[in-house]
Amino acid sequence: MSLELSLKERLVLAQNYRLLALQDPASKDHWERLEDVVRNGYTGLYWRLTQDFASDDQVVSPEDSKYVNDVLRMFDALEAAITRHSPTLTPDQQRNATWVGFDGNSEGNLVGYAENFSEGGRRYANLMPAGRCPARGVMVRPRYEAMLAEFRKANLNNGVLPAADLIRVLSAY
Repeated sequence: MSLELSLKERLVLAQNYRLLALQDPASKDHWERLEDVVRNGYTGLYWRLTQDFASDDQVVSPEDSKYVNDVLRMFDALEAAITRHSPTLTPDQQRNATWVGFDGNSEGNLVGYAENFSEGGRRYANLMPAGRCPARGVMVRPRYEAMLAEFRKANLNNGVLPAADLIRVLSAY
């Protein structure tokens, strides 16, 4: 990625880095180095300005954002329905009822998005103790998508998944 900055953009960035250096004494040297890079137009060092940013292939798309939101909502509803209905579940249904997070190997960006979306665990605290989204080295997307297809057909009655829909969702994969 090639980053190009106009004089005006460099001026604004340099001022922001100056303010950050004043506000964050622990990282003062870092902010001053970045200020120097943009103030002097060291284009060969512009990569330092974005080194902490997700690369284009790691950006969470609107579709993936909706997917994560829907998965969190689904598992929250599943947990509430299991508590309410106390069904007898098969081993496969029990496995599907267990929230395991996302695949940390291929969906690490979704793990971070889920933590941010949940506001550090303030939302969906039941799914993310200590504000952390579980990350497993197991591909769970096909299972979640099959379950979501059934969940989206369900009729949430006052926010609670009916027992028949609960079993159908848990049996989807």
